[in-house]
Amino acid sequence: MAGLVEGTRETQLRITQQVRRGLMAVYDLLGGDRAFFEWARENPGRFYELWAKAAPRESEALNRAAGTQVVILTSDALRAKRRGEVIDVEPERLQ
Repeated sequence: MAGLVEGTRETQLRITQQVRRGLMAVYDLLGGDRAFFEWARENPGRFYELWAKAAPRESEALNRAAGTQVVILTSDALRAKRRGEVIDVEPERLQ
């Protein structure tokens, strides 16, 4: 029975990887990041809805994999916590 469960997990993993590769291929064919950015600009509400659903799952997966904890602080809060230099970075805008 354990072998059957393990085989099922491997099959699910392969299918998940195939679906992910397929989605990325279609994403690239549709214009990739630039097309996604243009869609997001035209549909900000839908983009933030998608982002809100995806972001927690991504951070949870990273935390489980790396055994780390993600904490988001403002630069002022980070300065106060570290009592040191913090470099503020402006996000890059797609042209």
